[in-house]
Amino acid sequence: MVMSESLHVLHESVKRRAATAVDVAAAMDMTEVSDRLSATRKRGHVGKKLIKAGIALIAIPDPISDVPGAALALTGVAIAKFSDCVGIQDLKDEVTKTLSELSF
Repeated sequence: MVMSESLHVLHESVKRRAATAVDVAAAMDMTEVSDRLSATRKRGHVGKKLIKAGIALIAIPDPISDVPGAALALTGVAIAKFSDCVGIQDLKDEVTKTLSELSF
């Protein structure tokens, strides 16, 4: 008896939450969301650029430029290795995928 009452309460709660979600989705202006998502930019590849700049400095025949070139190249390697986190492009892709699955 207690189990059926708790299931009934859970069922009513889920129905209310679903109705609220439908109301919120109906009130949202999806064209604005779509425009803002399309305005996102891809992440820059800062690490690769630093590696290229460091190698260019190392390649210069001047002996003084080897130390900053090595520092730039090593910094670029570290940034390239550790900056593969979630970026704004990944967020855009995931939100777009979720919205299309929800058929908005």
